[in-house]
Amino acid sequence: SARWMSALTDDETGLNTNANCVSLADYSGDGEIKLIVADLGTSRYEMKMKVFKALTKIGETTLIDSAIAIMAFNNEQKPTYTMGVACGNSLFVYRALRPFYKFEIPVTPLLHSEALAWDRYWKDGQQLETLTSNLQLAADE
Repeated sequence: SARWMSALTDDETGLNTNANCVSLADYSGDGEIKLIVADLGTSRYEMKMKVFKALTKIGETTLIDSAIAIMAFNNEQKPTYTMGVACGNSLFVYRALRPFYKFEIPVTPLLHSEALAWDRYWKDGQQLETLTSNLQLAADE
């Protein structure tokens, strides 16, 4: 409805986020859909996950790291949703707005040709299309 869109576009909410950091879920198991937002804040230390019911903020918690994406998923043990927050190579699982689990994905080293493509892009100011084709060539090796 228009009320949810207003929450996303209202300048007074002070949210700094992107589409990957927004989710809708019956977070508290009361049958009402809530808007959950990973607010990236204005500095590394002001990142929060906020829960809105209509236009009212009903909860928030500090995020451990800068969120890349969030996802609500159903916890089969309870009627409430659990939030997955992707941060770098980690996945944090939040229950009741508290960190519950942390999963780490091992870092995979870049291929030499892929690293060269990124270096050329950043140092030489290449076009995005050139970067894309160079990365595709690296993937085909």
